[in-house]
Amino acid sequence: MKPQEIENIIFDLGGVVINLDIDATFRKFSSLFKKEVTSEIFTNHHCNQVFRDFEVGKIEDTAFRDYIRELAGFHIPDDLIDDAWNAMLQDIPKDRMDWIYEATRNYNCVVLSNTNSIHIHHFERKFEKVTNYGLPKEMFHDLFYSFNIGKRKPDADAFKFVLQKTGFEPAKTVLFDDLKENLETAKRLGLKTVYVERNDLRRAQLPNGRIK
Repeated sequence: MKPQEIENIIFDLGGVVINLDIDATFRKFSSLFKKEVTSEIFTNHHCNQVFRDFEVGKIEDTAFRDYIRELAGFHIPDDLIDDAWNAMLQDIPKDRMDWIYEATRNYNCVVLSNTNSIHIHHFERKFEKVTNYGLPKEMFHDLFYSFNIGKRKPDADAFKFVLQKTGFEPAKTVLFDDLKENLETAKRLGLKTVYVERNDLRRAQLPNGRIK
């Protein structure tokens, strides 16, 4: 991928911008539920549908929290549910943010993330607190969160939505993502792609130099 071929960058959030540890949430839920909670509990069809609906904005925070209480079998306060749910969102390394900020000065940089309102509220507070770049909307050219746009990766409609809203040419756009199925969809639509090992974005992976 030659820098002069790229004008636009699409960043995933979890595992690319902010470090991700999904097991941290399972550990927190295990403590709250007073029994072991693993990924298997969340992979039955009904659970998958609830989480998917939450990610595409079909259910509100209150309905999601009520569902977590249903899984637990007893009442858990909202703040403890949010704390456990947000535990997977880890640190935002300063050097990584400096590299990404540099990219935003040279390219049209947007975010496309499968996420939900509880996570984004937490992420934005953390971003503003630990970086020097204000809120994410002040750093990136646009933010496309699945719960806002009603579409999620790896569905092609999510990428098509971003391309339509931004006017990005696929051949001049690169996606940075830690999930290969997302990259495969992007490739089929003509985007360039960079696979990021989870929590290990490297400066050498980013294009450099102004091309406009």
